[in-house]
Amino acid sequence: MSIKKNRIFVVISAVLVVVITSLIFHYTQNYYRNSALGKRYFNKGYYSKALPYLQAAYKSKPASFEVGQYLVWAYDRLGRKNEALGILEALSQTYPEDFGARRLLADLHYGVGDYTEAEKHYRHALVIKSNLTVQRKLAEVLAWQKKYNQSATILERLHNKNPRNYKITEFLADVYSWNGQYDKAIELYSKLLSSKNADKNIIMKLADVLRYAGRDEQAIELYDKYIQKIE
Repeated sequence: MSIKKNRIFVVISAVLVVVITSLIFHYTQNYYRNSALGKRYFNKGYYSKALPYLQAAYKSKPASFEVGQYLVWAYDRLGRKNEALGILEALSQTYPEDFGARRLLADLHYGVGDYTEAEKHYRHALVIKSNLTVQRKLAEVLAWQKKYNQSATILERLHNKNPRNYKITEFLADVYSWNGQYDKAIELYSKLLSSKNADKNIIMKLADVLRYAGRDEQAIELYDKYIQKIE
């Protein structure tokens, strides 16, 4: 009787192994199929077509960073920011020290106007790796929260390293202007205005800050100059 039971146990075990192996193979095959199709449609710009395949692949392997990232991008392209944020939050918990995930999470929070969360994640990303673009974006979200001194500190450091970077110089001048540091703003706007790449909007910004500083005659001259530029 004992021998029969052992045989039955062996047969059942063998059947279970076959069934489990088949399920794993089917599961794995489906994952790779869905992942491949999702990425293929995404890379062709067919985001709506890509989405169900990426969702299915991510459901199979939620720890897959690559699929999760594609799913985030698909949601983002389709304007489904909150769903993108949800996936990224999960990925950032699984990969807390991944610079790309942290930066993308910060960018999405920035995109929906959640500057406090964006600041937190940009700071975390910069602990992982120094990056010029992330530093600039951190300065931006600080400025949008009216943390002008903190923003200016970052921008001054970037400006000292990249004095010919037009966008950094302009934004630093903007922050000075918003923070009531008119002399510093005037100095930077004037430098930008003398460069060959000067944008006509710098004329207006400089005119405004001259007016704020009580230098009305100079401001009026620049307002006239701006009007001539746009006519």
